Amino acid sequence: MNDSESINVQVLELLASRICHDLISPVSAINNGIELFEELGAAPGDEVTELIAHSAKQTSRKLQLMRFAYGAGGNDPSIRPAQVFDAFNGFIESDHKVVLETPSPDQQMPLMGRNAINRILACILLLAHETLPRGGKITLSCDEEKISMDLKGVDENLWQKAKSKVFSKTLSQMEGELDPRSIHPYVTGLFCREYGYVVEMSDVENQEASISLEMPPLAEDNL
Repeated sequence: MNDSESINVQVLELLASRICHDLISPVSAINNGIELFEELGAAPGDEVTELIAHSAKQTSRKLQLMRFAYGAGGNDPSIRPAQVFDAFNGFIESDHKVVLETPSPDQQMPLMGRNAINRILACILLLAHETLPRGGKITLSCDEEKISMDLKGVDENLWQKAKSKVFSKTLSQMEGELDPRSIHPYVTGLFCREYGYVVEMSDVENQEASISLEMPPLAEDNL
Protein backbone atom coordinates (compact mmCIF):
# COMPACT_ATOMS: atom_id res chain seq x y z
CA MET A 1 0.00 0.00 0.00
CA ASN A 2 1.48 3.37 -1.02
CA ASP A 3 1.42 6.57 1.08
CA SER A 4 -1.56 8.03 -0.81
CA GLU A 5 -3.63 4.88 -0.28
CA SER A 6 -2.77 4.72 3.45
CA ILE A 7 -3.78 8.38 3.86
CA ASN A 8 -7.10 7.76 2.12
CA VAL A 9 -7.78 4.72 4.29
CA GLN A 10 -7.04 6.68 7.47
CA VAL A 11 -9.42 9.46 6.43
CA LEU A 12 -12.14 6.93 5.55
CA GLU A 13 -11.73 5.15 8.88
CA LEU A 14 -12.01 8.38 10.87
CA LEU A 15 -14.94 9.64 8.81
CA ALA A 16 -16.82 6.36 9.23
CA SER A 17 -16.20 6.52 12.98
CA ARG A 18 -17.47 10.10 13.03
CA ILE A 19 -20.72 9.14 11.27
CA CYS A 20 -21.25 6.20 13.62
CA HIS A 21 -20.61 8.44 16.64
CA ASP A 22 -23.20 10.97 15.48
CA LEU A 23 -25.85 8.32 14.82
CA ILE A 24 -25.39 5.98 17.77
CA SER A 25 -27.32 8.14 20.25
CA PRO A 26 -30.61 8.55 18.31
CA VAL A 27 -30.48 4.96 17.01
CA SER A 28 -29.97 3.66 20.56
CA ALA A 29 -32.95 5.75 21.70
CA ILE A 30 -35.11 4.10 19.02
CA ASN A 31 -33.95 0.71 20.22
CA ASN A 32 -34.74 1.63 23.84
CA GLY A 33 -38.22 2.72 22.79
CA ILE A 34 -38.85 -0.56 21.01
CA GLU A 35 -37.70 -2.49 24.08
CA LEU A 36 -40.18 -0.49 26.18
CA PHE A 37 -42.90 -1.40 23.68
CA GLU A 38 -42.08 -5.07 24.18
CA GLU A 39 -42.05 -4.76 27.97
CA LEU A 40 -45.26 -2.74 28.30
CA GLY A 41 -47.29 -4.61 25.74
CA ALA A 42 -49.98 -3.22 23.45
CA ALA A 43 -50.48 0.13 25.23
CA PRO A 44 -47.07 1.59 26.09
CA GLY A 45 -48.33 5.18 26.28
CA ASP A 46 -47.62 8.43 24.50
CA GLU A 47 -44.18 8.95 26.05
CA VAL A 48 -42.73 5.83 24.44
CA THR A 49 -44.29 6.66 21.08
CA GLU A 50 -42.95 10.21 21.25
CA LEU A 51 -39.47 8.94 22.17
CA ILE A 52 -39.36 6.67 19.12
CA ALA A 53 -40.80 9.33 16.79
CA HIS A 54 -38.39 12.01 18.01
CA SER A 55 -35.35 9.75 17.73
CA ALA A 56 -36.35 8.47 14.30
CA LYS A 57 -36.79 12.04 13.04
CA GLN A 58 -33.44 13.06 14.53
CA THR A 59 -31.70 10.12 12.85
CA SER A 60 -33.33 10.85 9.50
CA ARG A 61 -32.29 14.52 9.61
CA LYS A 62 -28.69 13.69 10.50
CA LEU A 63 -28.50 11.12 7.70
CA GLN A 64 -29.94 13.56 5.18
CA LEU A 65 -27.36 16.22 6.02
CA MET A 66 -24.52 13.69 6.01
CA ARG A 67 -25.69 12.49 2.59
CA PHE A 68 -25.17 16.01 1.29
CA ALA A 69 -21.83 16.44 3.06
CA TYR A 70 -20.24 13.04 2.40
CA GLY A 71 -22.45 11.11 -0.02
CA ALA A 72 -23.66 11.25 -3.60
CA GLY A 73 -26.27 13.89 -2.74
CA GLY A 74 -23.50 16.47 -2.51
CA ASN A 75 -22.93 16.25 -6.27
CA ASP A 76 -26.54 15.74 -7.37
CA PRO A 77 -27.47 18.64 -9.70
CA SER A 78 -31.18 17.98 -9.21
CA ILE A 79 -30.89 19.00 -5.53
CA ARG A 80 -31.08 22.72 -4.86
CA PRO A 81 -29.14 24.58 -2.16
CA ALA A 82 -32.45 25.37 -0.44
CA GLN A 83 -32.80 21.64 0.30
CA VAL A 84 -29.42 21.69 2.05
CA PHE A 85 -30.54 24.65 4.15
CA ASP A 86 -33.78 22.80 5.02
CA ALA A 87 -31.79 19.73 6.03
CA PHE A 88 -29.52 21.81 8.26
CA ASN A 89 -32.49 23.54 9.87
CA GLY A 90 -33.92 20.12 10.64
CA PHE A 91 -30.56 19.07 12.06
CA ILE A 92 -30.37 22.03 14.48
CA GLU A 93 -34.06 22.06 15.38
CA SER A 94 -33.79 19.52 18.18
CA ASP A 95 -31.57 21.58 20.49
CA HIS A 96 -32.95 25.05 19.58
CA LYS A 97 -29.52 26.58 20.26
CA VAL A 98 -28.33 27.55 16.78
CA VAL A 99 -30.20 29.75 14.29
CA LEU A 100 -29.51 29.81 10.54
CA GLU A 101 -30.36 32.84 8.43
CA THR A 102 -30.14 32.31 4.65
CA PRO A 103 -30.76 34.40 1.52
CA SER A 104 -34.20 34.44 -0.05
CA PRO A 105 -34.74 31.97 -2.94
CA ASP A 106 -34.10 34.73 -5.49
CA GLN A 107 -30.86 35.69 -3.75
CA GLN A 108 -29.69 32.06 -3.84
CA MET A 109 -29.48 32.08 -7.65
CA PRO A 110 -25.67 32.67 -7.75
CA LEU A 111 -25.26 29.28 -6.05
CA MET A 112 -27.05 27.38 -8.80
CA GLY A 113 -24.91 25.24 -11.08
CA ARG A 114 -21.73 25.57 -9.02
CA ASN A 115 -19.45 22.58 -8.75
CA ALA A 116 -20.48 20.31 -5.82
CA ILE A 117 -22.25 23.25 -4.19
CA ASN A 118 -24.50 21.08 -2.00
CA ARG A 119 -21.53 19.21 -0.55
CA ILE A 120 -19.62 22.42 0.15
CA LEU A 121 -22.62 24.12 1.79
CA ALA A 122 -23.37 21.10 4.00
CA CYS A 123 -19.73 20.76 5.05
CA ILE A 124 -19.29 24.46 5.84
CA LEU A 125 -22.55 24.58 7.82
CA LEU A 126 -21.52 21.52 9.85
CA LEU A 127 -18.11 23.10 10.43
CA ALA A 128 -19.74 26.30 11.67
CA HIS A 129 -22.10 24.35 13.93
CA GLU A 130 -19.17 22.58 15.58
CA THR A 131 -17.74 25.94 16.70
CA LEU A 132 -20.99 27.00 18.42
CA PRO A 133 -21.22 24.57 21.36
CA ARG A 134 -23.31 26.95 23.47
CA GLY A 135 -25.50 28.06 20.59
CA GLY A 136 -25.38 31.07 18.34
CA LYS A 137 -26.34 32.41 14.94
CA ILE A 138 -25.13 31.67 11.41
CA THR A 139 -25.91 34.28 8.74
CA LEU A 140 -25.20 33.16 5.18
CA SER A 141 -25.13 35.40 2.12
CA CYS A 142 -23.79 35.10 -1.41
CA ASP A 143 -23.08 37.01 -4.61
CA GLU A 144 -21.77 36.02 -8.04
CA GLU A 145 -18.26 35.40 -6.72
CA LYS A 146 -18.38 34.21 -3.13
CA ILE A 147 -20.31 32.78 -0.20
CA SER A 148 -20.05 34.65 3.10
CA MET A 149 -20.96 33.32 6.52
CA ASP A 150 -21.02 35.41 9.70
CA LEU A 151 -21.10 33.57 13.03
CA LYS A 152 -22.05 34.75 16.50
CA GLY A 153 -21.35 32.72 19.66
CA VAL A 154 -18.07 31.22 18.44
CA ASP A 155 -15.85 29.26 20.82
CA GLU A 156 -12.36 30.59 20.02
CA ASN A 157 -10.54 27.39 20.98
CA LEU A 158 -12.76 25.20 18.77
CA TRP A 159 -12.53 27.75 15.95
CA GLN A 160 -8.73 27.77 15.96
CA LYS A 161 -8.57 23.98 16.01
CA ALA A 162 -11.01 23.75 13.10
CA LYS A 163 -9.19 26.48 11.19
CA SER A 164 -5.84 24.70 11.46
CA LYS A 165 -7.33 21.50 10.07
CA VAL A 166 -9.17 23.17 7.18
CA PHE A 167 -5.88 24.58 5.90
CA SER A 168 -3.78 21.44 6.53
CA LYS A 169 -3.03 19.87 3.16
CA THR A 170 -1.39 16.69 4.43
CA LEU A 171 -2.10 14.35 7.31
CA SER A 172 1.58 14.49 8.26
CA GLN A 173 1.02 18.09 9.36
CA MET A 174 -1.44 16.86 12.00
CA GLU A 175 0.15 13.61 13.14
CA GLY A 176 -1.65 12.49 16.30
CA GLU A 177 -4.14 15.38 16.15
CA LEU A 178 -6.94 13.86 14.08
CA ASP A 179 -9.69 11.74 15.60
CA PRO A 180 -13.32 10.99 14.66
CA ARG A 181 -14.56 14.20 16.28
CA SER A 182 -12.02 16.43 14.51
CA ILE A 183 -11.95 14.81 11.05
CA HIS A 184 -14.72 16.97 9.58
CA PRO A 185 -12.76 20.26 9.28
CA TYR A 186 -9.93 18.41 7.54
CA VAL A 187 -12.34 16.74 5.09
CA THR A 188 -14.03 20.11 4.49
CA GLY A 189 -10.69 21.60 3.47
CA LEU A 190 -10.04 18.63 1.16
CA PHE A 191 -13.41 19.05 -0.54
CA CYS A 192 -12.96 22.80 -0.99
CA ARG A 193 -9.58 22.35 -2.66
CA GLU A 194 -10.83 19.44 -4.77
CA TYR A 195 -13.82 21.36 -6.14
CA GLY A 196 -12.10 24.72 -6.59
CA TYR A 197 -13.39 26.76 -3.62
CA VAL A 198 -10.97 29.15 -1.92
CA VAL A 199 -11.62 29.36 1.83
CA GLU A 200 -10.84 32.19 4.22
CA MET A 201 -11.54 32.08 7.95
CA SER A 202 -11.22 35.20 10.08
CA ASP A 203 -9.94 35.47 13.63
CA VAL A 204 -12.45 35.49 16.49
CA GLU A 205 -13.41 38.81 18.08
CA ASN A 206 -16.04 39.04 20.82
CA GLN A 207 -17.25 35.52 19.95
CA GLU A 208 -17.81 36.54 16.33
CA ALA A 209 -16.06 35.21 13.24
CA SER A 210 -16.62 34.75 9.53
CA ILE A 211 -16.00 32.28 6.72
CA SER A 212 -15.61 33.33 3.08
CA LEU A 213 -15.69 30.96 0.10
CA GLU A 214 -14.62 32.17 -3.31
CA MET A 215 -16.60 30.05 -5.76
CA PRO A 216 -15.17 28.44 -8.90
CA PRO A 217 -16.42 29.79 -12.26
CA LEU A 218 -19.61 28.34 -13.67
CA ALA A 219 -19.14 25.63 -16.28
CA GLU A 220 -19.95 26.80 -19.81
CA ASP A 221 -23.11 24.71 -20.00
CA ASN A 222 -24.40 26.48 -16.86
CA LEU A 223 -23.81 30.00 -18.11
